[in-house]
Amino acid sequence: MGVLVDLIKIMSSFRVLSPGDAVSKTGMPRYLVLAAFKALEELGFIEPIYAKGTHRVYKLTPLAERFLELGIEDLALVVGAGIEHLEEEFSGDTPSGEAAELATEGT
Repeated sequence: MGVLVDLIKIMSSFRVLSPGDAVSKTGMPRYLVLAAFKALEELGFIEPIYAKGTHRVYKLTPLAERFLELGIEDLALVVGAGIEHLEEEFSGDTPSGEAAELATEGT
């Protein structure tokens, strides 16, 4: 999931980004960027703010901004555990509610 994290970081620098702009800025193949944008949108990390025909411009969602704030490098953690659980883990607070259930699973 390194490509996804890389694109989230790049988007945080530019505030808004189209897949075409991402291809130019990263040098990644277009097919890879398009697939990554689709995945990030489905996971709730980006949302379109402009769409006309096939041209779309995206921005980060609050979930992606929190992901960056926490300094998490592995997107699979967020997808698997949920951001609420990771907020507790990375902030050092005592887990409560649903986050506590996730934290104690398997112990």
